[in-house]
Amino acid sequence: MNDAERRNRRVRLLSETTTDDGRGGQTLAWTPVAQAPEYWAEHRATSSREFLQAGALQNVGSCFFEMDRGNGVTIKHRIYWPLRLKTFEIVAVRDSDQDYGVELECNEVDS
Repeated sequence: MNDAERRNRRVRLLSETTTDDGRGGQTLAWTPVAQAPEYWAEHRATSSREFLQAGALQNVGSCFFEMDRGNGVTIKHRIYWPLRLKTFEIVAVRDSDQDYGVELECNEVDS
């Protein structure tokens, strides 16, 4: 299977930004990285677990995204998958064993 067949998910790379809230504090937001609005990526789910937190059932999913190298992705970024309306925290960035890409180990973030 070639890259075009495997990388069939459109995702956005998000960067953390802070803005002054006008009352001496700052507001945190995640905004799309300017270089490209979307990237082609391969998605592979690895695990999912449920736990009780603050009296509510929470579900956390772990996965990998593989995308082209050269986009400057680091663990300070997040991945947003518009089709599924899901955001993922990047916990590790590694060179891909498959090709000239990077493999991103991610955890789903509650939106």
